Amino acid sequence: MAVKIITSYVPAVLDLGYLKIDLTRKTAVLIRQSMKKADVSHYESRLLQENLVPIARQIRGDEDERNILLFDEGAGVSGTKGYDEREQLSALYLAIANDIVGSLLVARPDRLFRDKHFLNVGMFTELAERKKLMLIVPGRRMYDFTKYADLQAFQKDMQEAYSYIATHIKYMNDTRAQKQQRGLYGGGGLPAPYVIDRFIWKDEQKPVIYQPWLDPAVDLFVQFRAYDFSIAHLCRYIESKPHIFPTPSDADLQRYMFLSRMHLFKGGYSFSDLSSVKEYLSNLVLGGYARVGKDEEGNVLFMPGAFEAAIPFALLDEVYAALTGHHIDGTQFDGAVNTRRYMRSNPHGSAALFHNLLISDQGHVVPHSAGNSGQYDYQCFKELVVSGHTRKTRFLTQSVVQWTLRAPVFDGIVLERLFELSEQDSRLAERVKQTFESLKGKGIDENNLLQEQIDQTRKQIARYDFLLTDTSIGLDAVTARSYAASLAELRPKLARLLQKQQQQPDLDPEETITNFYYVLSHLATEFVKQPV
Repeated sequence: MAVKIITSYVPAVLDLGYLKIDLTRKTAVLIRQSMKKADVSHYESRLLQENLVPIARQIRGDEDERNILLFDEGAGVSGTKGYDEREQLSALYLAIANDIVGSLLVARPDRLFRDKHFLNVGMFTELAERKKLMLIVPGRRMYDFTKYADLQAFQKDMQEAYSYIATHIKYMNDTRAQKQQRGLYGGGGLPAPYVIDRFIWKDEQKPVIYQPWLDPAVDLFVQFRAYDFSIAHLCRYIESKPHIFPTPSDADLQRYMFLSRMHLFKGGYSFSDLSSVKEYLSNLVLGGYARVGKDEEGNVLFMPGAFEAAIPFALLDEVYAALTGHHIDGTQFDGAVNTRRYMRSNPHGSAALFHNLLISDQGHVVPHSAGNSGQYDYQCFKELVVSGHTRKTRFLTQSVVQWTLRAPVFDGIVLERLFELSEQDSRLAERVKQTFESLKGKGIDENNLLQEQIDQTRKQIARYDFLLTDTSIGLDAVTARSYAASLAELRPKLARLLQKQQQQPDLDPEETITNFYYVLSHLATEFVKQPV
């Protein structure tokens, strides 16, 4: 065999001349990675999917990307989630349904779904067949859903996609849980002061205490108790220090794996927000408890005495109870549970009419309670830079307000201007109504998609209910358990879909707001009569 030396890698050129697609509609590219931060840790996978954009352009024979629509779900999005949980997938579905997209490129079929019950797959293939969508996996195959053989092939690929979760991933999770039940390290993060000794054989690794971090860890619990379990006081104590856990030496970095999720500041590690402080103080791992999975009801299972405890049990139990309201053994806590009370903006209970609508390039704008007056201010918080790290609004308890607007005054100025405009524009309500009617005529919208998901889920539930309750069918025990498990997954899914449907208003406000167009026609007199 001959040897050939090259100076640079040249990617293989795909022969795409045989692909014929509908050029009257746009071509979509879907990108998805399941693992969080996979766009960094698995960059080659990300790069491979990004290369689909020039491939799509090549298939179309276009000189630019004006006919290419990129639906980028990023990293950390599971393929088991439905349309209602994946914004980009939902937008892609609507683009296909409304004849905007006629062809779709993915790196692998499983970038679309890993669907156990085929709810999402069935909706997609039915739509793809009706809209004559071409699904292209460059270098592998093209699916024409009007051809039954292609439909069968895609369904088989979808079965294999979920099989990866049901077999390989399940096997890895089972072996991980088995390791953790023996007190061994099974992967994932560890709270300080725990580290993993690299010099220990992998199948014998246990969390060990990094001694330079032990005293700072215990000190946090002692201080929290000394502050009478006030999380605000403890946060100010943390902010007063440049860091909590010092940066390890070079020799220690070579020997140990430091798996804490804290942020690195100048000279050491500390917490980045309030929630991370509370999560740390209530972490049972600090008491030598190994997390060994979940039970059938979803409760997290911990096994005590798996490794050496960093925080004495009495201290950990007292702090845990003060934060959660119950002790580690489940008994009720007698003292006052620490809760951080602050005024949340409530657009339905305040006069801050432009809550979530008022934005600024100078910072983050949120309504804030103005003392005991019951009125609200719009406050613009400045981004903070703490030890080189940028925080959107605040760091634990610190915040800097750049400017403040009295909400009633600002709302009044805007509303008065709107009233004046409506008095001069007699066709305002008519034009708004025409706009909503034109939107209705554009085909399938998010409400239709949500209803389709609800209908599909109900059909599946009815099917499993029938199979499990009809005694004449005579299911064997294994099949019955499988159907019952599927039913247990589908019922909460239906509840979630129905809840989202209730939260999502209809497209036309006349259907959700009484006399909407009448109020719009008489804005100056009728608007003030409406509740917030």
